[in-house]
Amino acid sequence: MKFQADKLIQVVHAIDAKNHTATVSSATIDTRGFDECLVILNKGTAGTTASGTAFVMESDSTTAASFAHISGSSFTAVTPTAATKASEIVSIDLRGKKRYLRVKYSTATANAIYVAADVILLAYKTPPVSASATLKARV
Repeated sequence: MKFQADKLIQVVHAIDAKNHTATVSSATIDTRGFDECLVILNKGTAGTTASGTAFVMESDSTTAASFAHISGSSFTAVTPTAATKASEIVSIDLRGKKRYLRVKYSTATANAIYVAADVILLAYKTPPVSASATLKARV
C-alpha cells in the first residue's frame, strides 16, 4: 500500500497568523482517534515592550471554562528578542490526556506580537470527527 500522509494525519489551524494585541484561544480541537500531536507556534516580530505566552489546554468537554493548562506544554515566552522569526514545537502524547485541546496565546501587554499556531494530529487509529484541511496536490 502506498503511504498517504493525508490519510494518517490531520492538520488543524489553531491561531490566525496576525498581529495579536489581546489574548486569544483556538477553537476546540477534537483529538479522538489520534495518539499524538505536534503543536507548532510561529513567532514573528514583537514591539519593544511586547510580551506574551502560549500553551496547550485540555478538557473532557467542549465548554471553554473547563479547559486547563497541560503541564509542560508552554512555549518560550514571546518577547522582542525571542519572537524574531522563530518556530517552536511541543509534542504531546495524547494517550491518557483529555479528548479536547485548545491552544492559548496570552498577551502580557497591549503591544502587538505576530504569532500563529497549528496542530498536527498523528498516529491515526480511528476515523477523525471531520477533515480540517484539504489535500491540494500529491506530487
